[in-house]
Amino acid sequence: MQFSRLLSAVAVLNLSVLLCACATVSPVYKPSTANQAALATIKISNISIGDFTQPSHISDFCRGRGPISPPNGMTFASFVRGALEQEVLGAGGIKSGDSNLILTGKLSEINFSSSHDFFRFLILPNFFNTNGYWNLSLELHSSNGKTLAVNEHYVFYSSFIAHIACNKTAKALPLAVNDLIHKIVINKKFPDLLISRS
Repeated sequence: MQFSRLLSAVAVLNLSVLLCACATVSPVYKPSTANQAALATIKISNISIGDFTQPSHISDFCRGRGPISPPNGMTFASFVRGALEQEVLGAGGIKSGDSNLILTGKLSEINFSSSHDFFRFLILPNFFNTNGYWNLSLELHSSNGKTLAVNEHYVFYSSFIAHIACNKTAKALPLAVNDLIHKIVINKKFPDLLISRS
């Protein structure tokens, strides 16, 4: 009886959230010490970050609450681009004006779930806990002709309660992008994208 009452209370809370479909905005991206350390081991200079593209349609709706959105009106592609630019800028590799190398990107996949293992909420005492994830796939292209493709499956703790789950999903976006970029900068093929054609 007590368990059914708890289920009813959570259902009512989620229903009330459904009545307010508003965007949940993710935090701004912050460069990581791990990415900066990895970039410090690479000879990186005189490059610029060009355009990044994304699929024409992205399913960004979160449990009836509304879309998950990057901050400052950015698209997901521009958010990833800006994150990479911040990391490279921090490593001293960005050149203003004309550059010998331009890195462009194609965000070929981006999707998320705020309740990947939804039915684990039936197992007490983890009633309010479930896992969510972000899937990101990025193709990075250098003007020297080299390419690099990376994928990130970022798992985070979510919630059965809608507004909490969507907030956690939004907060996980910069962390997922951080890990995506880390896979780029530690990839043994990444330095090949930074070699100017003579």
